Amino acid sequence: MLKNLLIWCVLLLAFSANATHIVGGEIMYKYKQKVGNNYRYEITLYLYIDCLNGAAGAIKDDATAFINVFSNDTKRVNLQLSDEVSRTGPTRISDVNYKCIKTKPNACVDKYIYVTEIDFPVNTNGYVITFERCCRNKDIANILNNNDNGGTSSRFGATYWTEIKNVTQGESSPFFKALPPNFLCTNAPLIFDHSATDADGDSLVYELYQPYSGADNLDPRPASSGTTYPSSLIDWNTGYNNNNQIDGSPTLSINRKTGKLTLTPTKVGQYVVGIKVLEYRKGKLLGETKRDFQFNVSDCVFDVVSSFFAPKINCTQNEVSFQNQSQNATSYFWDFGDPDTKTDTTSFKSPDYVYSKPGNYTIRLIAKVNICVDTFDFDLTVKQNFTTKLPNDTIICGAFTKKLNANVPNKSYLWSTGERTQSITVARGGLFWVAVTDAPCVSRDSIIITNEIVKADFTAPLINCSENEVVFLNRSLVATNFSWDFGNTATTDDISTTRNPRYIYDKPGNYTVKLITKTATCADTTTLDHFVKENFNIQLPNDTLYCGPFVTTLKSNEPNKTYKWSTGAVTPNIQINKAGNYWVEVSDLPCIDRDTIVIQNDLYQLNIGPDSVICRDSFVQFTYQTKPIYTSYLWNDNTTLPSVFVSKLGTYWLNTINQNNCPSSDTITFILYPPPRVNLNDTLFCRNTTVVLDGVNYSFKTKLETKYLWNNGETTPQITTGIPGRYIVTAKNRLCTIIDTADIEYFVTGLELGADTFYCGPVRRLLKPNQNYIKYLWHDNSIEKYFLANSPGKKKVTITTIDGCIESDSVFLTQYPGIDGGLGNDTVICLSSEIELKAADGLSNYLWNTGAKTQSIFVKDSGIYVVVVTNENGCVVPDSIRIKESGDALPIEMFMPNAYTPNDDGINEYYPGNKYGDPGSDYLLRLYNRWGEKVFESNSPSFQWDGKIKDKLAPQDVYVFQVKYIGCDGEERWFRGTFTLMR
Repeated sequence: MLKNLLIWCVLLLAFSANATHIVGGEIMYKYKQKVGNNYRYEITLYLYIDCLNGAAGAIKDDATAFINVFSNDTKRVNLQLSDEVSRTGPTRISDVNYKCIKTKPNACVDKYIYVTEIDFPVNTNGYVITFERCCRNKDIANILNNNDNGGTSSRFGATYWTEIKNVTQGESSPFFKALPPNFLCTNAPLIFDHSATDADGDSLVYELYQPYSGADNLDPRPASSGTTYPSSLIDWNTGYNNNNQIDGSPTLSINRKTGKLTLTPTKVGQYVVGIKVLEYRKGKLLGETKRDFQFNVSDCVFDVVSSFFAPKINCTQNEVSFQNQSQNATSYFWDFGDPDTKTDTTSFKSPDYVYSKPGNYTIRLIAKVNICVDTFDFDLTVKQNFTTKLPNDTIICGAFTKKLNANVPNKSYLWSTGERTQSITVARGGLFWVAVTDAPCVSRDSIIITNEIVKADFTAPLINCSENEVVFLNRSLVATNFSWDFGNTATTDDISTTRNPRYIYDKPGNYTVKLITKTATCADTTTLDHFVKENFNIQLPNDTLYCGPFVTTLKSNEPNKTYKWSTGAVTPNIQINKAGNYWVEVSDLPCIDRDTIVIQNDLYQLNIGPDSVICRDSFVQFTYQTKPIYTSYLWNDNTTLPSVFVSKLGTYWLNTINQNNCPSSDTITFILYPPPRVNLNDTLFCRNTTVVLDGVNYSFKTKLETKYLWNNGETTPQITTGIPGRYIVTAKNRLCTIIDTADIEYFVTGLELGADTFYCGPVRRLLKPNQNYIKYLWHDNSIEKYFLANSPGKKKVTITTIDGCIESDSVFLTQYPGIDGGLGNDTVICLSSEIELKAADGLSNYLWNTGAKTQSIFVKDSGIYVVVVTNENGCVVPDSIRIKESGDALPIEMFMPNAYTPNDDGINEYYPGNKYGDPGSDYLLRLYNRWGEKVFESNSPSFQWDGKIKDKLAPQDVYVFQVKYIGCDGEERWFRGTFTLMR
């Protein structure tokens, strides 16, 4: 009965031809014979199918397979060579990798074989042969599943392909000997012989590779993927790559020479692994065969598992540590595979062992519990250890070359210089090291070469002047001791031991300076010829002051030298006629002397001012004041003060002596003249009237000769204006000028009706002038103080103030028709269904309380939705609608969780955990375990699974759900999927 129910469920829940069922595959070829001008090859496709979870319809569709052939030079499909091939099989893959396992994981893999013969025309660029199929299992952990939810990407399909590089060579590809077991267990080691056989006896090399994606949901079984052969790779999921294709410790690896595959998986899941074999002959690559295969990793229950970890390659005399990873064992027996001793065994759990000589050793660990025993063998390589030795540290004086040899042949070398040869030649000092490697064995040594290049060197002026100090700049290298001889034979005190000495030669002559530099081991000597000239001094006259214009000659008084004056002259003497700082530089290189003279020239001329006009009608005596900056004053009335008392009109003269003792004189004449008289007054006036400003000179004596200039540019005595502001008039007679100012302003009426405005709908506005006036006249001839406007158009008022001023103001009122938001009446929707809310057409702006700014929005939640609309005239109107959900209607799209946790914490205790209303018989939910056994059934959403089977806790596992229901749109729906129960 259970078996029949399982078959019914599988048939009911089967996917179409694009269902996930592909586990792995590979394509091989075998050369048969030459047929005419063509070469016949037998092409074989192995396809591995999931016989537990694979859809029966998809497996049935694979009764034939499309074998596609592409020309490698054009990358284009060759339809004449491509073939649709029938299969044989299946063969059930039932290999088990483990002993002492209590419960085997539920996994099933079938192998199908497709064989055809193809006659290939000659093509030295070769052919690519492919098979594409969708889809892999979508729960694969290490690659991205881009086919979820009906996607059309081909990243989760599979492509298997091989390449014949040159059909004329008559080669056959390698064939893998066996397929890995159909399930693996976490923390249990896998050692699998993944080697291949080659009919041609060529050399084979094994590698991991990144598998290829292929067909998609839209075309799951393509006869051809297009004009070019498929080359898209699967996308690794986060944390996975070509070198880490599956979670493991140690991780997945394959021996390049033997094809031995090793792995200890650490995480439950499904993983796609890519393995290829490369075929070489005489160092030339002939071709490659690729296989990818799905590893199913489960948590297994063992009586005992034997496993350990150790480095695969070690060095003699180095201790090898063995890390025991066995499970459930109570006793252990180790055999370290050392044939030279009988003491290479132990019963320690995680022992250490030292191998005395190089070789290949097989280590065996036997783990035991009760009567169950498991054995794990591990191949370990031990290399001969070695020691490299460089010479001792040394000191070398002067330039050199020295050869350094690592003294260990036939290894890998890395010097501190970056060189990778056994020996190097160096020509400088420093620290040199070498690392000699025969991985993992490494030996290092270093040498310090100290290169003392003692170089005596210094600089100093080649020519100097007597009585001048000479500075000797030491540029010697390395040395720490110095001995100087300055070459002065007239004294024995011309030596020094300082690094940078100074010395003064007291008389001219030729001198040879010698420097000896030393270290503890090296010395060097150098000399320098030094010539000393007779020094000299120049003297210009003392600084001088001249009153008034002058001419004088400056002399250097040093004949037969080179001259340079501040004026640019190069003669011994120069003539000057103005004040300044003058210098001369006299040189007989390197002897140079310089002197400066300051020439002051006081050209000041007394100026007690221009003749003075006194703008008054009558003369009044006064005191005239000059600048009090002179040392002596003398007026024509014998006054000796800076000021003079002017008792009458006329001319006055003054003689002065300044601070430089230079004399100067000047005169001034005082004249009396009557000024103009003007009187402007500030004024207030009404708008739209004028004001006369009178700037006439009423001084009788100068009235006729007066000229006028207003700040508005007019030149008449009187002006008329209707513009408020400040007015300034300048009245000028022959000798005197006067300025007057008047401010004129409007009377302030305060009339203001406000700004123009518009109304969306009826017009109603009370117009209230903001002052009390004696008269009002409105546009409709009414004379009331206020006016109620209830129609659009221009509204105007004219008022009269108490001052007699008349003013008008107006305002324009615009009327636009009203608008409607257009949302309509409140409505009811089905639970979790979506409805479109659309505002009125032809409006310029929309703003919903959801934040949307579109004319319409789609909502599926109950609530009040408000839209504020604006038309092209700027009218703004809100509108709202209330949406209510019907709690008794099931949604169109029902959400089913992919995991839940019935662990009595009050969260996620029931599956599927929905809050839908009870629709009666239009709802059916069934839950199955991985073996197809029904564990729960309900026709009411309010009745949900509590994670128990017959009142016992259901085990943590992956379960299958099937749900059928009538949505709120009246359509029947059903779908299936999986979820994980976690505790």
